[in-house]
Amino acid sequence: TPSLECLNDEERLLVTLKEDEALPWKEIAARFSNQLGQSITVATLQMRYLRLRQKFRNWEERDIEALRQAYEYWEKCKWDIISAKVSRNRLYDLNDVSNSLFQMLEFGVEEKWPSRLCARKWADI
Repeated sequence: TPSLECLNDEERLLVTLKEDEALPWKEIAARFSNQLGQSITVATLQMRYLRLRQKFRNWEERDIEALRQAYEYWEKCKWDIISAKVSRNRLYDLNDVSNSLFQMLEFGVEEKWPSRLCARKWADI
């Protein structure tokens, strides 16, 4: 919840009606119309409220730790992910080895590139 002192009048009214009075969105829109003389849609008010909550979001320690873990996962696995996106796996028919089937991945190339080679090439680019 944002501190009311740092909000303008409209934002303060919105937060008060939504959080303190717990009014439904239609009622909040009606109050805006009555108190401010502005006709504002429910969707507009909801978006304003969402932006305010995002702007004043408090990062708790568990949020920061989750962010760290996600970043570490990305750092550890990013070249595996990139390798999977730019490679094509070869599958062979067990009945006829000469008949090779190709499974295209999203950005397919002719053969699978190991993640370490993807990382090395990226460093060269």
